Order: sequence, then C-alpha cells, then structure tokens
Amino acid sequence: MGNKSNMKNCNNRRLFNGNLILKEDYELIDINIEDKKDREILKSFYTSYKKAFSDDDERETLENIYHYLGKKDKTKNKYHILVIKDKKDILAGAIFDYLSDVASGIVEYIFVVQKHKRKHMGSDLFKKIIEILKEDAKNDNKVLEWVYCEIDDPTTRDPNDRGYIFFWKKQGLKKIDVKYIQPALESNKKTVDKLQIIAKSYDKNKLNIDKKVYENFLYNFFEFCFDLDNIELHIKAQNLENIPSTIELKEIEVNNLPNN
Repeated sequence: MGNKSNMKNCNNRRLFNGNLILKEDYELIDINIEDKKDREILKSFYTSYKKAFSDDDERETLENIYHYLGKKDKTKNKYHILVIKDKKDILAGAIFDYLSDVASGIVEYIFVVQKHKRKHMGSDLFKKIIEILKEDAKNDNKVLEWVYCEIDDPTTRDPNDRGYIFFWKKQGLKKIDVKYIQPALESNKKTVDKLQIIAKSYDKNKLNIDKKVYENFLYNFFEFCFDLDNIELHIKAQNLENIPSTIELKEIEVNNLPNN
C-alpha cells in the first residue's frame, strides 16, 4: 500500500499545524505505483498537474511519471508524488526528488486547490516534503544538504499572479542568480528558458552556493529526471563558465508588481 497517514492521528509526524482545522478523512499519500488504489489517485493528481502547465514543453507525460515512480526502489535517487486528499478530492500535492550524489532535493511542482489556499496547507505540505527528503538522506547515510525548486521566472508571469513568489519567500528559499535552461523532457519537446532555480541550505545556513555544488546538482538532476544523450552538453548550455566560483543567493524578485 501507499504511505498513508491519517491526519488526525499522526502524532509527532502530523502534517498540519494548529492553524488548520484537522479532519479525520484527510489522508497524506506518498504514491506507490505498485498499489492499484494509488494508481487511481495518481490519475486524479495528473488532471490537476496537467491544468497547471499550459506549455506542453514543461509538462511530463503520465507515462514518464509512471516510469520514474517505478524506479523508486531500484536506485538511491527517489522520485516522490505526495498527495493530500479527503474522501472525494485531492486538496494538494507535490512532485519532488531526492538526488543521492548531491544529498539534495528538488521540488518540481507543488499545488493547493484554490478553496484551500491561505490555510497553511501549502506550507505544511512543504514541511512534510522536507521531512521525507531528510529521511531519504538518512537512509542514504547522508545529511540533506540543499533543497532546490524550479519556479516560473516572475518576469514571465502575469504581474497580478504573484502568490507563488511570496510562498517560496516564506519557506526561506532564495534565487540562484544564474540563467537556467531546462532540458527538453522528451525528444519531441523543446528546452524551456522561462524558469528559475531557487534554493535553501539545510546542512548549514549558507548565504551563497559554490558554483561546483550547483553544477553537480544540475548534473545529478539532469541524469535522473531527463532522458539525455549528452548531459555535459546541457550543463554547458547553462553558461556557467563566466560565473564566479561562489554564487550569491538573492531574494526572489517582486519588483514592479502591483499591490493587492
């Protein structure tokens, strides 16, 4: 069965804090692709995921997601889909990976349905993601070092659509001020240049990141999550040669965005 936790009885592993009304029928599910019920939940999750990406070049196919979930017990890298649901509907969810070579995590996607936003569900879901990544690192005989996230470059989004920026600022992630180009997810798709990488150190409270650490992260991420013939070519496309050896972490920009 999938890794499920009843929300009212999680004890010290409780997902939600005191600001959210707990309900007995909330479930937290770390999708297990071998479980029939979880596969049905995954299909519902994918419907929400698909709606979130109008650009097909940014969206994984359901077949690819099945493939990555199927590798979870066959590699030190771990691909997770975490879902919060009640008896009928999915309320929130996330896709994230643990990358063994760099003892770090990458959050590819996180969402909360509209009617449950501003109830701390997103923040508490992120806390659970960190808990799982730390457990992955522990099982790998390591300590979680960094957590990264792919987000839309704020300059490419509607100026009135800025909630995600403040969400990530609240979680303490900052911008790696280097142009990021996401490799094509499949041979029939294009690279994506409107994303940004943000990050937070979990080993030590670091205000910057070594370029080599960032480059190693990209290599491990590209190797695990993309079907690439030449990873070095895609690393080279990031144009890191002219970047200083130490990269300052900067606040995610919200300049020129109107007030609510």
